[in-house]
Amino acid sequence: MPSEIAVMSNLMWLSMEGCQYSGTIPSEIGQLRQLEWLSLTNNKFSGWLPSELGTLSNLLIFSLSRSLYSGTIPTELGLLTSMKVLNVNGNQLTGFIPSEFGLLQANTKQLDLVMSSNLLYGSIPSELGLITILKDLQLFGNQLTGNIPSELALLTAIDKLRLHNNSLSGTIPHELSLLDDTLFILRLEGNPELSGIVPEALCHLNGTCIRNSLHPCNADTKEAIFDCTSLLCGCNCSCEGGSNH
Repeated sequence: MPSEIAVMSNLMWLSMEGCQYSGTIPSEIGQLRQLEWLSLTNNKFSGWLPSELGTLSNLLIFSLSRSLYSGTIPTELGLLTSMKVLNVNGNQLTGFIPSEFGLLQANTKQLDLVMSSNLLYGSIPSELGLITILKDLQLFGNQLTGNIPSELALLTAIDKLRLHNNSLSGTIPHELSLLDDTLFILRLEGNPELSGIVPEALCHLNGTCIRNSLHPCNADTKEAIFDCTSLLCGCNCSCEGGSNH
């Protein structure tokens, strides 16, 4: 992407999807202050995301998925309080999920955060629970550790919560049961250190069935998926030793 892009200061929509562009994103992109839609999906960009992206205060849609971005997620993205979609799925991003994302509820009525299939590590920041307008949270396929924050139960608008294929541990917070009327998809499988018994309310999720390693089921749009392990059981899953819950 040429640095000369800054001359288009009145640009509101920039889509370069599937163009196979390479190189880095120039810091001059931060001068496109009128930009509302930015999609750089499916390219061959490399390098770090410039912190100047945080100056695009009018940005509503921000998609950078399936490219080769590396480095950390700039904390400045937490300043994009008008944003409705942030999708950085399928890159090589590392480091922590910025706690500054807790600021993202300021001006929007709905927000989707898709940060799956990267190399992110550390814990899930409890500040994500402040984004009460969050509809879709996808953090699967990273290297996240630690407990599932009970603060996620504050996400009263959420209908999709995908935390599978990480290294999360501890018990599933009972507080998540408060979301049983809004959640349609809950995925926790692939976290072998999760322990305890699945909270009863999460066994239903608006009438959906449970799918796990022992009891497959066919679900259309509603599903709750977890693994049966020696540490975690519940619902239709038989605990080791023959005890049913």
